Amino acid sequence: MIEKDDLKYYRIALGIVMVWNPFPLIFTIRDGLRVGGGSTFTFAFMVVGLILMFPLNIFKKIELPNMTLFFFWFSFVVLALIYMLFYPSLHYNYRSQLAKEILTYIFPLLFLIGTMYYPNQKADKILIVILLYGILGSLGLMYSLLHDPNWKLGERAAIKFLTSTEQSNPHVFANNALYGILSGLILASRARNVVQEILYYISVICCLIVIVLCRTNTSILCLFVFGFIYLLLNFKQTVVNTFKLRTLGIISAFIVVLIWAARQFSTVTSILQSYFNNSNQRLVNLAYTISGAKLSNKQVVEVDESSITRVRSYNYVKSLFTDGQWSDILVGEGYKSQFLDIPILESLTNHGIIGFILFTSFLVTLAVIAFFQILRPSTGLSLFLGYFTIVSLLASVSGSRPVDMGTWIVYVMFIRFLGASYNKSTTNGAVLS
Repeated sequence: MIEKDDLKYYRIALGIVMVWNPFPLIFTIRDGLRVGGGSTFTFAFMVVGLILMFPLNIFKKIELPNMTLFFFWFSFVVLALIYMLFYPSLHYNYRSQLAKEILTYIFPLLFLIGTMYYPNQKADKILIVILLYGILGSLGLMYSLLHDPNWKLGERAAIKFLTSTEQSNPHVFANNALYGILSGLILASRARNVVQEILYYISVICCLIVIVLCRTNTSILCLFVFGFIYLLLNFKQTVVNTFKLRTLGIISAFIVVLIWAARQFSTVTSILQSYFNNSNQRLVNLAYTISGAKLSNKQVVEVDESSITRVRSYNYVKSLFTDGQWSDILVGEGYKSQFLDIPILESLTNHGIIGFILFTSFLVTLAVIAFFQILRPSTGLSLFLGYFTIVSLLASVSGSRPVDMGTWIVYVMFIRFLGASYNKSTTNGAVLS
């Protein structure tokens, strides 16, 4: 049962998720349903989320973030701002993108302030909203695909930005489904009854189907990493839970449904085989792009276009050391001078050794805190963020930029909620770990 007083916490949680993970619904509404358009709609959507977050009484008690994470991140933010104003790049004129640059710095800080009004003892309600949001985004994708005459089974699932173009972003929906799977499994492990547990597992299966349809390397890799870490830390408990009557019943029902579907629909097996072969080919292409070597002379391989830029970026940074360009290493080449698509390396090339130290220290501290939260989580949300840290750490070496509003908003979630706990015996609210 939902208590009347909890409705406001669900409202705030919805606002948090709308800012933290906006694009699944934005793409569904804007590009799938053709309602709204452009960056104005994206900005309006996130502003609505921000408005939902702030309480009517803004002078009420706040919860402090994790100060260690905040120190490294905010120090890097200040350094980036200094570079923008006093060490601009010859390749990038920030004045031509002034509105975007202002939002890059202001919006994450407003988001952080808004999350500080959310009490730690209600943090798990955010986890429920993340699951519902994940399901809604996945259903929006499926609805759009069913109404897209140019999409067919076997093609990567995504909502095309325009009817006249093939451009789309399957990673948005794959990551959204990944959040749904992770939150659903955590909630299922804490379910109060069998009905809730079954509903959570059904949600997980729906999100898993979306990941299969989207066929993105990062989300599939993260699923395997999540599973490996969980089994490594909970092997004995996993074996015991697997052979419980309830678990065996759920697994048996799932297998029966899968076999029935395969027999009723003759194309299911061939489609799954096609998806497996395509995913395997993408991994082979990725390995070839990185190493330049074939596993077999009979293999047909192509350069993976999404990875070749990162290989070139790595070689570029390597050349700075081999050619002795120490001034570029010590102070950097200027604000947003290079786009390497590898945030760790870009923090070095653009912001020098100090920027590299601050940015890397934040990621290392984040990894350490996440590891202990996976071992002994203070809340369900903190456990979720502990696993989700893996996604961000992979992104820090495989995509995005160190100075980016979307990336910083994700970091704010870690800074505010990862490791945050509360002491029920105190009257002042949260006591941060």
